[in-house]
Amino acid sequence: MQVLIMSVLTAAGVTNLALIVLVMAGASRHSVYVRAFLVAMVCVLLWTLGTGLLLLADPYVGATVGALLFAVAPMFLTFFLVLFIAYLSDDSDEQFLLPQRSSYIVGLLFATILGAVTIILSPKSVITDVVATPTGINDVVINTSGYTTYVLYLTVGFAAVFREFFLAHRQIGAQVARKQMFAIAFGVALAIVLSAMTNMLLPILGNTGFLWLGPGWTLAYVGVVVFAIIHNQLFDLRMAVVRTIAYILLLATMATAYFVLAYALSALFSRGSLMPDIRATASNVSIALLLAVLFQPLKQWFDYVTREIFYQDSYDSERLLAEMSRLFASTLQLRLLVEESARRIAKALKASYGLVYVERSKAAPVVAFTDGRRTFQTSELKAIAARLSKDKRTGVVVVNQALEHKCKVLAKRHVALIVPLQYDNQLVGYILLGERRVRRYTQRDLAVLHTIGDELVVATKNALLLHEVRDLNTNLQRRIDIATKELTMSNKKLLKLDEAKDEFISMASHQLRTPLTSVKGYISMVLDGDVGPINDQQRKLLRESYTSSERMVHLIGDFLNVSRIQTGRFVIDTKRIDIRRLIREEVESMQHLVDSHDMQLVFQPPCCEMYVQADEGKLRQVVMNFIDNAIYYSRSKSTIVVKLCKDHGEVVFEVHDQGIGVPKAAQARLFSKFYRADNARRQRPDGTGVGLYLAKKIIKEHQGSLIFSSTEGRGSVFGFRLPLDQK
Repeated sequence: MQVLIMSVLTAAGVTNLALIVLVMAGASRHSVYVRAFLVAMVCVLLWTLGTGLLLLADPYVGATVGALLFAVAPMFLTFFLVLFIAYLSDDSDEQFLLPQRSSYIVGLLFATILGAVTIILSPKSVITDVVATPTGINDVVINTSGYTTYVLYLTVGFAAVFREFFLAHRQIGAQVARKQMFAIAFGVALAIVLSAMTNMLLPILGNTGFLWLGPGWTLAYVGVVVFAIIHNQLFDLRMAVVRTIAYILLLATMATAYFVLAYALSALFSRGSLMPDIRATASNVSIALLLAVLFQPLKQWFDYVTREIFYQDSYDSERLLAEMSRLFASTLQLRLLVEESARRIAKALKASYGLVYVERSKAAPVVAFTDGRRTFQTSELKAIAARLSKDKRTGVVVVNQALEHKCKVLAKRHVALIVPLQYDNQLVGYILLGERRVRRYTQRDLAVLHTIGDELVVATKNALLLHEVRDLNTNLQRRIDIATKELTMSNKKLLKLDEAKDEFISMASHQLRTPLTSVKGYISMVLDGDVGPINDQQRKLLRESYTSSERMVHLIGDFLNVSRIQTGRFVIDTKRIDIRRLIREEVESMQHLVDSHDMQLVFQPPCCEMYVQADEGKLRQVVMNFIDNAIYYSRSKSTIVVKLCKDHGEVVFEVHDQGIGVPKAAQARLFSKFYRADNARRQRPDGTGVGLYLAKKIIKEHQGSLIFSSTEGRGSVFGFRLPLDQK
């Protein structure tokens, strides 16, 4: 019996100690509830030690140290169980005492300390004596009234524990947390009920022979906690437990293999052998080498097996991060980016739902739900964003009762995790995850979500910038289209007006040409004396009239040619002409105009003839326009020089004047239709702006090129180059 008691107490002590070490070594974060659980397990360990000392140690030691540990440890156990359950249901590390229940916890702690001090000061009040027996198991004598009071106190303490379970069940919304709480409640209830029978009820009835079973019942509680760790991910210890199981299986397999091989080889080589020790040594060395070779493959196999058994619902975090990185790098459409992010995150972490919310400055926020249903109202989403901005939350936020109290929608929608998306210390959105379908979220999950959140911020910002650029381009394109349409309409109107103007000029020119020709003919007849003699004064006036009429006829000819160019009826009728003769005749015809302006017109014709293929009438217009412009835009007493020469198979004609010149800014448009420089308008208000335009068209049709240079205030050079006719 003594061996059985020692075995049970040892098993209970070692198991509880192993659980303490496992939680201390493996817990990813030592929250208040983790520390409360560790202290509670230490109380169980001290209770086990006290029970062993009470029953198996020297009676004096049992009556002093053992009795105190046996009686006091369960009192503190109830307090720390209450604390553990309270903080497990809240999962908050903001402060040690829950604000809404601080007085209750302080009162319970005060009662526990008061009861413990009472027992320490009056040790005989619970256990009167410890008596040694021949069996080696001490006989425990209790104070019935005092022990009954002690049992009532523990009953109240256990009632407080179950009260916490009841409150936690009502407060916790997450399915995984409910499963954890149910498993712990079941283990605690099982251990308390069994311990109450052997350590509370039977001693009051006078039977203390089963006190040693009390610590043994904690094995059931430890088993339930281990189940909660593995199946429901309590304390985030599943990885540590799985590795422990893998190593235990590995060591057990290797120990068994060593024993079997050693026994078989020993039996094989020792039978009738003269050197059993040598062969046994060789066998041991061979087995050791074999097991050393098999260690790593066996370890990998057990790691694989335990991972497949305990991590069927797990995911490859590196693979998930790689997939998300590829998504962020390849997707610039904000809607697709948000929807795919929500779907992949929720699927990998097995969340009940996933939501990604991204704000936009000048548009409605972009929201994606994994289930395709709009379960959140827009006001609720904005309320969550406002709470995150107000609290300046960073990193992954685990939703607890304190946060649910501040933001009711979190509890209403069963939100478990929030990942704020911040850019330049400003909230641009967030990720919401519902409760996990299996187990709780682990620290690894939080780390993965933190990394994904950082990358998603950059990706969404890039998508938003691209969206803004596209919107800007769309707006600009729309404005360009509108402006183009307006310009097209305006251009059509201008073309119609230009066409009407050309028709008017053509009609007016034709109508004016006939009477002007008649006037010019009659004046010529009078000058020739066909109607009788005239005096010098009359001749001078008539010659002025004839010159003006001739200029008007040439001007009308220019207008008609412009009209023909616009309508496509401008025809060049070329023939072989002597350009030297043509220019000499035009210079002579302009001499009277030069004299009237008190200028000199100098022309020194070359000695040899120069022939070109040209339309004589149109080429005369060009020459006359150049000389006429030089006369009207030059100052009196100035000299106009007309030059004609050959140059590399071309005829070069130039008119040099000392006139007002052409401003630099106006030179590029000088040969445009109806264009005149400002100084030319002031010098000659009655100009038309068609002479140079027509000259350019005529010379171009003759396969020639214009010559032009000018300095404002110093004069200009106008001319052309035409191919020589070498026949």
